[in-house]
Amino acid sequence: MRARKVLLIENARANGVSFAAALKRRYQVHVAHSGKQGLALAQITRPDVIVLDAASLRTSGNRICAQLRAKLGELPIIHIQASDGSKKTASQADVVLHPPFTSRKLINRIERFVFQPGGEVLTVGPFTLNIEQQTLTTPWSEKKLTPKLVTLMEQFMRRPNETLERVEL
Repeated sequence: MRARKVLLIENARANGVSFAAALKRRYQVHVAHSGKQGLALAQITRPDVIVLDAASLRTSGNRICAQLRAKLGELPIIHIQASDGSKKTASQADVVLHPPFTSRKLINRIERFVFQPGGEVLTVGPFTLNIEQQTLTTPWSEKKLTPKLVTLMEQFMRRPNETLERVEL
């Protein structure tokens, strides 16, 4: 099995905790210290996931995230935004995290993109249903479902944009 590649874009002198050490234990990590450097490195290395630590860069990171999305397409992006409490800004990232959180939480988010679990996975729009693990992943959270809810969600996701009769359910 090949080593999974993660591109970490963070400030060279991160005042907070750098996630590089924790990520290097599990992945092949490339570190960039600016958005421009990160974009160039991403085009060369083609990572499996990009982690944009905008909090350490002291920016919202939305413009960097938009550039990454425009140039790299559907490559998964995890955006770490400083939570200033005033307003939530729109990001084009797949996952947005607000500090403080542990490196374990970041690794769990990365695992969603690099690990393909056994069993069937259904994706409709921003929702992903793992039938075997009985989990529903949304852009905001991941929920463990009961077996009955998994069956209902499966019915709805297999026939999107259709009205299902009560009898069918």
